[in-house]
Amino acid sequence: IDGREDREDEKLRAFCTSLRSSIVRLFVTSNKLRKISLSSCTSKLSVFEELPEAAQRIAMSLIGVLRFPSEKLVSSLAQICCRRCRTENGAESNVLSNQMINYILGVVQTLSRTISLQQYLTFLVHSCGIHSARYDPITNDSPEVDDQNEEGNNSFRDSLVFVTSYDYAIARTCRYICQSRSTKILQMLTPVLASWLAWNDSDALAVKMLKVRAATAVLSCQVLLFRSKDVVTTSTLTPDLQKRVVEAVSNFFLCLPIGVTESVEETTNYEQVISPLMALMKSSPSITTGIIDFCVNSLTSEECDMTKKELLIQVLIFLIRRKDLMPTFRVISISKKLQEAACKIESHTCKGPLDALGGTFCISVQVLIGSKIIE
Repeated sequence: IDGREDREDEKLRAFCTSLRSSIVRLFVTSNKLRKISLSSCTSKLSVFEELPEAAQRIAMSLIGVLRFPSEKLVSSLAQICCRRCRTENGAESNVLSNQMINYILGVVQTLSRTISLQQYLTFLVHSCGIHSARYDPITNDSPEVDDQNEEGNNSFRDSLVFVTSYDYAIARTCRYICQSRSTKILQMLTPVLASWLAWNDSDALAVKMLKVRAATAVLSCQVLLFRSKDVVTTSTLTPDLQKRVVEAVSNFFLCLPIGVTESVEETTNYEQVISPLMALMKSSPSITTGIIDFCVNSLTSEECDMTKKELLIQVLIFLIRRKDLMPTFRVISISKKLQEAACKIESHTCKGPLDALGGTFCISVQVLIGSKIIE
C-alpha cells in the first residue's frame, strides 16, 4: 500500500511540475500587437491580459495552488502588472485594473516563501513600472498658444500629472516591501535605488522626477518602519547612497518653479509631488543637513551662475518656511547648520544682485531658530 501511495505522489508531483511549465505560456508577452480595450492603443500583450477578469482570477488562483513559480513566470507577472497604455482621453493607466494588480501581488506574496527574497523584491520593484517608465508628452490639437511661457507651464503640468500617475503603484510596492519585515531589504535594494537616484541625462525630466520620488518613498518607509521598532539593522543608509539621495533631492527641488507660482491649484499639485521628499527629510535629519550643505556649497562655487544661485536660495527659503519641517530644523544640530549657512550666504551675496534675497534667507533663519531649540 505504501508503495502505491508513493507512486501516486510521484505522479501528482510530475503532473504539477508539468502544469507549472505549461502555464507559463499563458503569461508570456506575445510577439503580436493586439488592441487594448478602452484604449486606442495597440501593444504586445500576454494571453492572460486578454482574458476576462474572472478568468484572470482563476488563473492566478491556480498559480497560488501550484506554488514554486519559475523565475520566468514571476518576471512575466511583473511585466503584466506594470504594462501601461494611453486611454482615449490622453491619460496613462495600467492595462489591468488596480484590483487585478492587487490580486496578483497578493498571490505572489503568499508564494514569497517558495522563491528567494531577491526574486521577490525584483518582482515588487518591476511591478510598479518605474524601471521602464517613458514620458510621452500629450499632443495638443488645439490652436497654437502664442504665449510661450503658458505653453511651457502646460508642459510642466503635464509632467507632474505623469509623475503622480504612478503614486498608487509606488504606494503598493512600498506596502508589500514593508510587509516583508526583513532587515536586509534596504541593503538588497540599494543598487536599484541608486540607479533611480542617478539623475541620468538620457531620461526626460518627468522620468527623473518620477524615479527620485519612488526612491525617496521606499527609503522613507524603510527608515520609519525600523525606527518605530527601535531596531539597529542594515537599514541605515550607506554614505554613497546618502550622497546620491541628497544630490537627487536637491536637483529635484531646483526643477520646481518655487517662488514663481501663487496659484492654489499649482501649490496643491506641488505638495503632492514633494510629499515623499518631505517624509524622508522629516524622518532622516542627516538628509536634511546634507541638502543644506549641498545648496550652500553649490551656491558659493565659482562655477555657479547667478540664475542657479537665485534658485538655490529660493529652495532653502521654501524649505525653512514649511511648517511641517520646522520641528526638524529646530533640532540643535540642524539649527547650527542653518546658522552657518546663513552666515555663508550673507557674506557671499552682500552688496550684490542677490543681496535682498540673501537677506530674506538670513531673516527667515533667525525667525525660525529664535524659538526653542530641541535638544
